[in-house]
Amino acid sequence: MKILVAVDFSQGSRKALAFADKIAAKFRTKMIILHVIHDPASAPGFYAAKKPGKKALRNLDEAAQKMMDDFVKKSLPKSRKVDKRVVPGLPAEQIVYLAKKEDVDLIVMGTQGLSGLKRLMIGSVVDKVMRARPSCVLRLGYRDTPQAWYRRSFPRMN
Repeated sequence: MKILVAVDFSQGSRKALAFADKIAAKFRTKMIILHVIHDPASAPGFYAAKKPGKKALRNLDEAAQKMMDDFVKKSLPKSRKVDKRVVPGLPAEQIVYLAKKEDVDLIVMGTQGLSGLKRLMIGSVVDKVMRARPSCVLRLGYRDTPQAWYRRSFPRMN
């Protein structure tokens, strides 16, 4: 069994990672932590005079890798072994691609708690991943605790 945790370094991601860690520890499974460096040049409707240079991409990648290391260090026990990956691209596409490539059984993602017009305008990476549904997707709200998520998801079992 493999678990993919998509993170953006937010509080919602921190909670999703903690929840995924409990699942991974319980089932002694491999956990892949993914951060996607959003590449606006690959977004539809974006025009650039020229492609970003290798130096600019390298700086972004190095900064994101440092943030990933710090995020994991603060969020997980030192003894926990994980596969950390930082890739450029569109978040939903990269999450789905990696889930299929690695034959992931569960994708865990945190949400930012946007609603109404903001959510409509910005869109939701979680929604896009759930529509593509390469495997099971667990969505954990930024205000959720694992217990609250369980009660909301399985009301008759409580």
